[in-house]
Amino acid sequence: ITFIMFVAMSGALLFDGGMWRCGRGKRMAGDQPLLNLDQSPGGEAGSAEGPSWGKKVVMVMIPAVFDILATGLCCMGFLFIPASVWQLLRGAEMVFAAIFAVTCLGRTLYGFHWLGIFCCTIGIVAVGLASVWGSDSMKAEGPEASNSWMLLGIGLALAGQVVQAAQVIAEEWLLKDVDLPGLQIVGFEGIWGGLVMLVFVFPVLYWLPGSDHGHAEDEVDSWFVLNSNPELLSLVALYTFSCATYNMAGIAVTGALSAVHRVMLEAVRTLIVWAFGLTVHYYVDPE
Repeated sequence: ITFIMFVAMSGALLFDGGMWRCGRGKRMAGDQPLLNLDQSPGGEAGSAEGPSWGKKVVMVMIPAVFDILATGLCCMGFLFIPASVWQLLRGAEMVFAAIFAVTCLGRTLYGFHWLGIFCCTIGIVAVGLASVWGSDSMKAEGPEASNSWMLLGIGLALAGQVVQAAQVIAEEWLLKDVDLPGLQIVGFEGIWGGLVMLVFVFPVLYWLPGSDHGHAEDEVDSWFVLNSNPELLSLVALYTFSCATYNMAGIAVTGALSAVHRVMLEAVRTLIVWAFGLTVHYYVDPE
């Protein structure tokens, strides 16, 4: 799924490439170089002190690696906590993003910014406590074992949010400080992430022992299953479209506002998960 997400993100370059072609078609012919690595395609010309466009593209590897690491930590945490609690803990990303924005990027957050973050945090914690205290899904193993696994899952999920916050802050740094266009950040992040998955992550998962034909994850078998199931293929196509539009919209919010605003909007997913769960419980299957 993570690899499909990166494939979807790399598709953002297609839209950016269309803008390049439109821009070149409108420009009058002149003595311009065919390739200028000191100027970002679709962006502003770089200064003599700034990095070249090629170096900027390499820098996009930073948020790509953060994305993979955060996904791994969050997925491991998901094994030990309910989906609603996991989604709720993802809201902690806004707190870490605000801290990183101030400490790493030198951004200024005023009192009303911190007040908004505090109110969001209180709401998230309140919903989370209601979920943990009202959950009976892990009490069969005894209170001590239940609490230990729950704390492990919470710790992994929170660690993932720290890395995820570092990713969105790195994207804002590339967008506003390094001056790389947003669609290029999304697209090259998808390319770098896909390469890391193919070169490192997939071989490691195939080598580790597990329940998937003796592997932690058998990508070859997954490929054949995907091709033999049209319904599953349709869902993957829908997921690909969702990931592409979601990430392009996210980088647009980061460019217009900030990474902290983007993370706050992403917290709405928790509300959607809870609303869907309550709808299923009361109208579809009370069990």
